[in-house]
Amino acid sequence: MRGSIWILVVSAAACSPEVSSGAYLCGPNEACPDTQACDGPTNSCVVPTTASAFSCPGGTEKNEPDNTQTTGTVISNLECVSSQYSDAGCLALGDAVDWLRFTAPAGCTALEVEIRISYKVAFEPLQIVLHDATGAQLATDTACKNTDPGQGEDVRCLTQTITSGESYGIEIKAAGGDDCDGACQFNRYTIAVQLATPS
Repeated sequence: MRGSIWILVVSAAACSPEVSSGAYLCGPNEACPDTQACDGPTNSCVVPTTASAFSCPGGTEKNEPDNTQTTGTVISNLECVSSQYSDAGCLALGDAVDWLRFTAPAGCTALEVEIRISYKVAFEPLQIVLHDATGAQLATDTACKNTDPGQGEDVRCLTQTITSGESYGIEIKAAGGDDCDGACQFNRYTIAVQLATPS
């Protein structure tokens, strides 16, 4: 009679089972289990020999140059209560900032802008800052309420009352720190912008 023989080998590291490649998303500062490395394109933990460097996906740098408020990507067709504008972006190594800009529609009784950014925790944390037409800072983001970091992402929110008919700039930049001592000064992100009536 032929059969299979299973041999269980228990080592001194019985409490530290071997983790298969791709089983985990990279933690902050590209953290992975021992013997694995963070794969930049997928932000997953893989065998070091298969890890690739971070890269910005095609199409996420389509709006360059967008490094100043006056050259920022224009968000158009916003209404007093608007549908959500959403776009994917990327701050590559050496690209310190991206900008978006919009003009609030005229004739709104009361108005606020809601901005949300999500980015991979493996790489440098990002920040959003709202500016008025003169470039003066109006507000910065805070941690979003009721968010689940289940996909290895951090989510930040900004809600600010704004003036109908006025122009604004949204600055997306590195928050500072947690950049692997300069080795992971980059990140991919998704940003969402929506106008609403203040509650």
